[in-house]
Amino acid sequence: MNEELKKIFNQGNLVVYILWGALTFSQLIYAFLIFMHFMGDPGKDFEMISSSPLALGNVLILICFVAALLSAYFFNKNRDIVGLEQEMKVMDTKLDPNLQLTPGQFEILSNASTDTMKFYNLRGRILTRYILSWAFNEVLAICGVIGTVFGMERVHAYTFIATGITLNILMFPKVKEQFERLAK
Repeated sequence: MNEELKKIFNQGNLVVYILWGALTFSQLIYAFLIFMHFMGDPGKDFEMISSSPLALGNVLILICFVAALLSAYFFNKNRDIVGLEQEMKVMDTKLDPNLQLTPGQFEILSNASTDTMKFYNLRGRILTRYILSWAFNEVLAICGVIGTVFGMERVHAYTFIATGITLNILMFPKVKEQFERLAK
């Protein structure tokens, strides 16, 4: 891969790290908001809005379980280098006209080799899967906030949020290493 192509790929990698940081930080904000709400009166809990907080808690746990499974599925699909290599073999080599590229980037990619185009298209799939994984992790934290509003105890809400943040930390993007292994 020539230096211009490497520059295009590295710009995309920075976006991945920024998205990961923003989604992880938003989960920390949820925890902070719950903390600030209870700071005035440590014994205070939201009044029960739901007539059955246990039923709501079970539904939230089920939603979080499904979200965590989906998150793990998309993340692990990115880690399977053999599967990614097979996916790249059958990929289309055409440049998508809907891509948001500068004229210089478009020119570089339109003159790129078939393998480079397959690699570029696979890179888009990898980045999409990372984003989906982190979005599903975000669902866990949002469920903690929703549960708090509907009467869930703070410790349970923090558990949801901590699980989402932990999954995000475990699913830190390793795009540079992946792309280097795939480019060989």
